[in-house]
Amino acid sequence: MSGARMVPTSCASISCWAQLAESFRDNFLTSRVQRKNFSAFFRIVQGPKESLKSYYARLNTEKLLIDHLDPRVTFAAMARSVRRRTPLRFSLNKFPLKNMTDLLDRVEKYLRPEEDSALPQKDTHIGQKRLDCPDSRPPIMSQNAHKRHFPYRRILLIPFGSTSSTKSKAKIFSNGPNL
Repeated sequence: MSGARMVPTSCASISCWAQLAESFRDNFLTSRVQRKNFSAFFRIVQGPKESLKSYYARLNTEKLLIDHLDPRVTFAAMARSVRRRTPLRFSLNKFPLKNMTDLLDRVEKYLRPEEDSALPQKDTHIGQKRLDCPDSRPPIMSQNAHKRHFPYRRILLIPFGSTSSTKSKAKIFSNGPNL
């Protein structure tokens, strides 16, 4: 404490708390986020090639910068600033919004088809034969495709009675179709 008493008051930059608060405010005033009024909200317009998703994200970030924004102002700005001749604009003009949930539901309803059309298209020729490469494999369906496939055919001869003529009195058994 004795060192603080030795500093002359003419050299000290801050003498009280009010002066410290004022110095702090003046020093950091430029880095403070400036609040906007609701008239700035009406200047936000969807660009000609801007997606609905990016426009709505930009609208929400601007909405956070405005103090005490009435939902009716948000509805009016949204209905006015959406690109013309879009299904969302038609819906907003034809059926007025009731609350913020209705706005979010309606934006999501028209956002899904836009996102789906923006996705890269997958191969649409799955299952089709490629014409640029010859097919070296045999066809799947052969001429005997209707018949059941057996790995081998075994014929069993069982003699009846005498052993002299086994072929005439033999009963034929097989494990495959009779051909």
